[in-house]
Amino acid sequence: ENPDAEEITEKSREILQSMLGGNRARDIVNHPVLRLNIMTVRSRFLTASERRPLLAAGLMLAATANIASRRTLGAFFERGLFYDPRDLPPFYNAPGFPLHRIELTEKNLVDAVLASGAIPLVLKGVRNIDGAPVGIYRDGGIIDYHLDLPLSDPDRLTLFPHFFGHITPGWFDKKLSWRKPANEHIDRTILICPSPEFIARLPNKKVPDRTDFVSMSPELRRKVWRSVVAACEELAEELNDVLEKDQLPARLEPL
Repeated sequence: ENPDAEEITEKSREILQSMLGGNRARDIVNHPVLRLNIMTVRSRFLTASERRPLLAAGLMLAATANIASRRTLGAFFERGLFYDPRDLPPFYNAPGFPLHRIELTEKNLVDAVLASGAIPLVLKGVRNIDGAPVGIYRDGGIIDYHLDLPLSDPDRLTLFPHFFGHITPGWFDKKLSWRKPANEHIDRTILICPSPEFIARLPNKKVPDRTDFVSMSPELRRKVWRSVVAACEELAEELNDVLEKDQLPARLEPL
């Protein structure tokens, strides 16, 4: 029997609590080098409902309006950026959509992470996160699927490990081949991804995704996952070889 959104959300929270319990949340927000920033969306109107028919209707309206313009998503969602105040991220003032800036703390870390992966209709949204404006927060990929945002300062580069060789701006843009990221957002981005040939050698010729939970038994899904993880060792070895031999510039291709 397939679990419903409530059960998936409950189990996801349990996993996060086990991973971020004790002093781990405090260690993350106080890390001496790394800075964690988490993008979510604050839902509006129908998309803030947890009643499945209303939420589905809101998503359908948002997807339809998005075909005409990405800016229409602002009528349905607002950005909710949980940021590390010690070093503001390059997208702290990201344009285009209403933006709520919320300081990331030990107290709201679990909720922020859970919200960032709360795919509508799959997981329930996270309500009233500490320090954030009242509301329902969901997967930030709805607006910023592959982060079509300023990712670095003008004098720096961004390393973007990815599972695709392209950047899709928003969740609703996946089937809109004409929707591209802004050039000024990717002109200093180095994207590292598996080649189409590598993907073709994987089980089912694809990167594992959430559809596997529907199409495969748990045993088969775990077997496929382990097979892909083992295959990815090849990628790690190749990248290490490229870096050791200083071959990266020769391997770069324009995005």
